[in-house]
Amino acid sequence: MGQVDLRSAEARMLARRGELDQTGLMDWIRQAVARARELGEPQYLGGLLALAAIARTAVGEVRDAIPLLAELEHVPNVRHTLDYLRSLPDLVRVAIAAGDADLGGRLASGLKPVHQLDQHAAVTTRALLAEQHGEHAEAAALFADAAGRWARFEVPWEQAQVLLGQGRCLLALGSPAEAREPLRAARGIFSLLGASPVLADVSRLLAEATALAGS
Repeated sequence: MGQVDLRSAEARMLARRGELDQTGLMDWIRQAVARARELGEPQYLGGLLALAAIARTAVGEVRDAIPLLAELEHVPNVRHTLDYLRSLPDLVRVAIAAGDADLGGRLASGLKPVHQLDQHAAVTTRALLAEQHGEHAEAAALFADAAGRWARFEVPWEQAQVLLGQGRCLLALGSPAEAREPLRAARGIFSLLGASPVLADVSRLLAEATALAGS
C-alpha cells in the first residue's frame, strides 16, 4: 500500500503539471485499478478510481473519466474512507469538465464532514456546484471562504483553484476589476506549482478581466 500511495501522489503531481502522459504511470494506474477491483477493498479501490478519473482528464480523455466516477459512486462505504472527501473537489471538477455536474452533485451529496480539512473540501464543492447552477454571487463568497481555509492549511493547489473560481464568478457578475486580484493570486500559485495547463486558463481570464476593466 505504501508504494501505491507514493506512486498515486506522483501521478497527481504530474497530472497537475500536464506531464502525466510523458511517463509510464497511465499504464500503472490501469493495472492498479484492475487489481483493486479484484481485491474489492473500498478505500484502496476508491482512491485508485479517483486517481484514474483525474488522470484521464489530465491527458485529455475527460469523457473516459465519467464511467470511473460512476463506478466510484457505487463502491460500498467509499464515502467513509479517509481520502474520499479530500479528493472530492478534484472529482467534482472532473465531473464538471466532462459536462456532468449532476454526477458531481451526487458525489458530494449527503456527506457529513467532521475534520477541518474535510469541511474545507465541502465548502469548495458547494462553491463549484453553486457556480454551475448560475448562483455566481453565492459561489464567489464560498470560493473566497474556501481560499482562506486552504491558505491557513497550506494547501496551495486547492487555494489556487478556489481563487480561480472566485475570479470566474466575479467576471460572470460583471466585476472584472475585482476579479483581477484573485486571478493574479491564483496565477502566482499555479506558476510556483508548475501547473501549466490550468495556468493557461488563468492567464486567459486575467487578460479578459484586465481588458474589461479598462486598465
